[in-house]
Amino acid sequence: MPLLLKNANVFFENRLQRLDLRTRDGKIAEVAADLQPSSTDQVIDLSGKTILPGVIDLHVHFRVPGGEHKEDWTTGSRAAAKGGITAVCDMPNTNPSTTTIDLLRQKIQPTGQASLVNFGINFGAGPDNRAEQRALPLNIPVKCYVGPTTGTLIVDEQAVLEDIFTATDHLFLIHAEDKTEIDRLTAIFKNQNDPHLHGQIRPPKVAAIATQRVLNLARRYDRRVHFCHISSIEELELIRAARAEGLRVTCEVLPHTLFLDETAIDALGNFGKVNPPLRSSQHRKALWQALVNGEIDTVATDHAPHTREEKEKGYWEAPSGVPGVETMLPLLLDQLNKGSISLPRLVEVTSTSPARLLGLTDKGAIAPGFDADLTVIDLQETHTFTDDEIISKCGWTPFAGMTVTGMPVMTVVKGEIMFDAGLFSSGERGAPLWIV
Repeated sequence: MPLLLKNANVFFENRLQRLDLRTRDGKIAEVAADLQPSSTDQVIDLSGKTILPGVIDLHVHFRVPGGEHKEDWTTGSRAAAKGGITAVCDMPNTNPSTTTIDLLRQKIQPTGQASLVNFGINFGAGPDNRAEQRALPLNIPVKCYVGPTTGTLIVDEQAVLEDIFTATDHLFLIHAEDKTEIDRLTAIFKNQNDPHLHGQIRPPKVAAIATQRVLNLARRYDRRVHFCHISSIEELELIRAARAEGLRVTCEVLPHTLFLDETAIDALGNFGKVNPPLRSSQHRKALWQALVNGEIDTVATDHAPHTREEKEKGYWEAPSGVPGVETMLPLLLDQLNKGSISLPRLVEVTSTSPARLLGLTDKGAIAPGFDADLTVIDLQETHTFTDDEIISKCGWTPFAGMTVTGMPVMTVVKGEIMFDAGLFSSGERGAPLWIV
């Protein structure tokens, strides 16, 4: 059924305007003042609310297959829809890892039956899957784990990385941490058991070494690289220099990197253990300024849920990662309300830029003919995060107790309401961003 969203503040033509918006057949049909309802329209009065282009999260781990006790596509996509997210891109470090086209297809089909939001399934570069990589459509990103993290998918040998970058001109998504340096520091601290060790075992130098290594490859082979979860001033400086050279380089930052620093480990313990680690306030502030200035392309969640039981283990056994799809947009809206980021910049890093990076020409903006993927927010609603409200299977958030102003209240995907006032669609589902 077509939607007619009335009396909203619509982010249209790069500014807020009091307009109505009509959808038809999954697309935005009209954006104008005083649209009149037809007999088939579902009319919704959104007075006092704001409509933004649908939020696209480039970096999630919904744990299927192999980690369904932590998350699955039903719970993960519901959490995303609740957080105002209309599309997610899932990473390949599952069990088994997504390193063949057949495994990619096996993930896409059941996901389409479960996900409330649109979804992309990323391909994983492994040590010996160049033939699969060459057969992969060029619009599907390839993830390269240059350093160790959750799972076993890692490509740190120089000859393997050379092969990966020589093989194709995909968009390469980079986890940049240096395994050799991590192994050296792990040996030094192996007899200690303290969550604060994480930042000493994976200091900024670990990220900088791997970042420089990948930039060298990008320069040599003229490849597109997107650095996931940058966390330090050192990475920022290397990326600035690479862009000044004309290299095709983009980067993302995560909410927990923007809103938490290493002092949060005092209260969170291993619940604040993430790869790369939480760093000092100096790094956090520099990243925030770079985001506002336009030097960081996207904000993504790296939604990586683990159970309480897993996180409550000792430092060496506890896995790295935190959930994020339910809290990212509210945290950013709170900063919008505080004047720390402009609305055009917020839309750019959460929707327009992710769509551009993925080559999604019908997403990332509100305009006739674009997909009707919409995030409706209430900029006046104040909310305090609690663990009990988290609908991700993990059931906790590192932001518990934090109060924000600005909340998503409705999520529209392909012109269908997937989330509204705490209720989820029981029938409609999202669509794949790419197929093979």
